[in-house]
Amino acid sequence: MGGSYVKPTNFISGSGYGYVNYRQNSAIAISVALLNDYSQTYGVAYDSTTALNWLRSASDSTVTVTGTGFGFGGNLSQANALSSLIFASSIGGTGNSNNVQSATGLTAGKVLSNTGNAVTVTGTAHTYTITAATASLSASKQYDSTSSFGVGTFTVAGVNGETLSVSNSGVIAAVGANVDAGTYAFSTLGGLALGNGATGTTGLATNYVLPSAGAVSGVISPKAVTLTDAVSVATYNGTSTFDSLMSAAGFGYTALVGSDAVGSVTQASTISGSPVSGVAQAGSFVATPSAAVMSTGLASNYSFTYVPATNTVAKADLAITGTASLTGNTYNGSAYTSAYTTTLLGTDSATITGMVSQTNAGTYTSALAASGAVLGNYNTPTITNADFVISPKAVTLTDTAGSTTYNGTSTYASLMSASGFGTAGLVGADAVGSVTQASTISGSPVSGVAQAGSFVATPSVAVMSTGLASNYSFTYVPATSTVAKADLAITGTESLTGNPYNGNVYTSAYTTTLLGTDSATITGMVSQANA
Repeated sequence: MGGSYVKPTNFISGSGYGYVNYRQNSAIAISVALLNDYSQTYGVAYDSTTALNWLRSASDSTVTVTGTGFGFGGNLSQANALSSLIFASSIGGTGNSNNVQSATGLTAGKVLSNTGNAVTVTGTAHTYTITAATASLSASKQYDSTSSFGVGTFTVAGVNGETLSVSNSGVIAAVGANVDAGTYAFSTLGGLALGNGATGTTGLATNYVLPSAGAVSGVISPKAVTLTDAVSVATYNGTSTFDSLMSAAGFGYTALVGSDAVGSVTQASTISGSPVSGVAQAGSFVATPSAAVMSTGLASNYSFTYVPATNTVAKADLAITGTASLTGNTYNGSAYTSAYTTTLLGTDSATITGMVSQTNAGTYTSALAASGAVLGNYNTPTITNADFVISPKAVTLTDTAGSTTYNGTSTYASLMSASGFGTAGLVGADAVGSVTQASTISGSPVSGVAQAGSFVATPSVAVMSTGLASNYSFTYVPATSTVAKADLAITGTESLTGNPYNGNVYTSAYTTTLLGTDSATITGMVSQANA
């Protein structure tokens, strides 16, 4: 039983067997007869479960064990020996068991046992082949109106995280005649060639082949384009709409491909995030473009980023001007209202107050003012007031000619007052209550009892009984009045009796029809003393 526990020279740790199970002083040999050739695609490691299951399968390998094994595990059975088989790491060259190779002979030293016992390969010769894996290949570029893909557009990867590279010479890879954005199979990979990886888990190009062109997808992605609404500054004009201002300002965009061009965009106007439309009001609004429509080319070939712009509508100037009216407004008993003009724009209207609204003659000045929401579109109004004149109405006042007979008591004033006066052209209920009347003869004033003859009665200073005299411009027309002479009788008084001689002078009496306080010198009376 003696001997010490010694680790076998070919023992491989982690293989499921403890070398203490076997004594080195026991000679055990494993003979393997392979039944088939081994072939896998690159990426299946020589020590992978797939590889070991093939090697340890009774359908692929037959094992014979010779010699006697002693130890804790007892004799090494054929079944245990089969399940201990492994491939050497250097098949096809040092450290090359995983690399692509074709029909490398599985001879002595290519198959081992993880127990450390010697393995001989017998029977018909068989081979070990690793075929090239197909690299994972794809390409992506932005739309450029061509179907070709440069080498820099390709992404290549190997198995198990290995990195590879590609190069190109000669014909450029292409996706047929497809030039628009989309995903297409390549029609040719041109002069594309694989190269070793440069970073990470680097792979060897010799372990890979390129896929067929038709199996590779080329993605033409829409080209990123920034479309920006143009900033505009306008002045409120009462007619331009938000839409028209945005349209006039236009838009710009970063470079498109070839002759492609954007013909129009949808433009939306907002203030504080809320949509606005109609006539553009003074202030600022945001113009946001969207939904570009191509005049040349396809919109699907582009990925648009839309950038809004803040546009400004400046306030307009506003003038409110009173209309001067200095003539033509004759007093007529009705109110006159003065006019004004404004520079309000479009259909804008505001409440204007302070116009002249008067009936009576005079000179008035407007005191214009404006109010209304529309004024938010205008700078502080420039107001110019104006005079409005209501002229007195021309009226003719005519003294009435009088004709009377001298009576010794009637005065000029009473005759003129009795005759009165007339007016022409007073308005409505307006009436002259009195006038001042002056009497003249041959241009000289006369007064007192009206003497026989003619005198001129001239009116002035009309006083209104109803209405205002200032509403009229009076023209006074005099009248010639006549005082006819009165009849006069002077009658002696007959005295036939009662006058006896007495030595004194008797004087006869008489009577007259002198009027008023008139007196006259009467002569010719009898004045006798003798009988």
